[in-house]
Amino acid sequence: MKYSEIELKRLGKLGKNATIEDKNNFNILNFIHCTYLNKQDFYKAAHDSKYFGELEMTFIKKENCLFGHCRVIIKKDDAVLDYVYSAYGFELLSDVVG
Repeated sequence: MKYSEIELKRLGKLGKNATIEDKNNFNILNFIHCTYLNKQDFYKAAHDSKYFGELEMTFIKKENCLFGHCRVIIKKDDAVLDYVYSAYGFELLSDVVG
């Protein structure tokens, strides 16, 4: 999914009507958005962040890398999803590699 502030706002307004996929997309886009808000250079920044809750998320990106890895654990469905993310959006890792 391509990063877009409009999409981020739309997903944020869903509230209780949001699906797990919507919440997942919102959280990843919001993480990317935080880089913009903090005026960080995405390329130079290193990420090692964890979110806990219904959707556990881990964001890892080494300094001076274009892409990072996000692992999402969906407790409710006992599922794990891996994503690759950049300053411009994110994709399922299986879609990129396979």
